[in-house]
Amino acid sequence: MKNTPSHLPEKARKSICEALRAVLVDGLDLYTQLKVAHWNIKGPQFAALHPLFDQFATDQAANNDEVAERILTLGYLAVGTARHVARKSRLPDYPQDVTKDLDHVALLAERIGAHLEGLRAARDVAKRLDDEDTFDLLTGMVEAFEKICAERLTDEDLVRRCKIDAVVRLADLDGVHAAREVALQQKDDDTVSVLTDIVTEFEKHAWFLHATLGG
Repeated sequence: MKNTPSHLPEKARKSICEALRAVLVDGLDLYTQLKVAHWNIKGPQFAALHPLFDQFATDQAANNDEVAERILTLGYLAVGTARHVARKSRLPDYPQDVTKDLDHVALLAERIGAHLEGLRAARDVAKRLDDEDTFDLLTGMVEAFEKICAERLTDEDLVRRCKIDAVVRLADLDGVHAAREVALQQKDDDTVSVLTDIVTEFEKHAWFLHATLGG
């Protein structure tokens, strides 16, 4: 325990710093996962998502610095080597063989959601122990992530355009119907919904595909 300008009692600072250290570990892990997505993404939405993921990573690096600095201000040391993060992170590991754009969107949305849970839990600790500075810091991060999840990683127009692009590239309506039948047999409602949307989009834009593909 180091000297600190904080007015909080030692026991409170210890509890808050333990919560912040967990947030820092998850944040460092999320940063590397965002970079992996940035490096490996391929697909119709590459031009939009490649720089977006890099910006997310840059923002997350700044968040990590702020959390680490808050830990130091409260009198503890920040910990976060790669080996420590690998042992302690609460986020799911990131598959490093994924390339499809929408797959990366889904994977990152899941991990950002998990990181949000940790941020909220740490914020609750700060609130309970009357640490307004830490509470405000984490609230800002929570609100920023909630905005990302609401506006960027669940962009319905992005999903729609990716589905259309996939159909344009494959032009395989029979294959989509067959896959939907398999999903129906297996009672996989989510896959049925996605494939039904693809069929609908294909039929809606059939005139354009016919002209473009020369069918």
